[in-house]
Amino acid sequence: MKLMDALRILENGKIENIPFKDLFLDVPIDKVNKGKVGQLLEIYLGLANTPNPLDFEDGELKTNKAKLNGEPLETMFISQISSQVDNMFSGMTFEQSWLFNKIKRMIYLPVVKLSKKPEEWYFKPPIYFETKPGEDFFAQLQDDYNNIVSQMMKSIEKGDGFLHTSNGKYIQIRTKDSKPYHPIYSKHYKKYISNKNFAFYLKKEFMTDLLKSSMKYPDII
Repeated sequence: MKLMDALRILENGKIENIPFKDLFLDVPIDKVNKGKVGQLLEIYLGLANTPNPLDFEDGELKTNKAKLNGEPLETMFISQISSQVDNMFSGMTFEQSWLFNKIKRMIYLPVVKLSKKPEEWYFKPPIYFETKPGEDFFAQLQDDYNNIVSQMMKSIEKGDGFLHTSNGKYIQIRTKDSKPYHPIYSKHYKKYISNKNFAFYLKKEFMTDLLKSSMKYPDII
């Protein structure tokens, strides 16, 4: 499915502010109550559950816990980095990176989860995001990526030899793993550079600025 086809379905369906129990009438309530928002949206859109690197043929579908007005309450997971660290250390630019491919086009849906019952959760209006060279979002994300790679290499070469949380304005890397842990081995440095896996996240500042740029969210200033 193309991203714009999915966006039309979401906008035409007017899915915002409808409790999940009413929005997902064709989904068994026990499945709704598991609170797996991404899976519920895939069912709603008729998307096949596949291991493809992108949700759509040409972009991603992202959701995130939000306040009543849509402001983000959490950072947003993008991708783990273990398979890409040596490419990053070897001069892979932001525009060449798998990271840019994951976030350059997306549909973003804030989710209000005031209740402990997923059946009472609801979406805010969907936002379409696309960025390319020459635009402000691209410039900031590119700058963040370059700074984070620099921070990573500095930690390894001049610090304790291991990766640590590294931040830009819009993106960060930090640990994301579960037992048994998956230390990252770097062929570039010929050693382990972490005792757990790490991942890129979009920070709340990114989602906030994205919502500010949309007429759908006039309360966010």
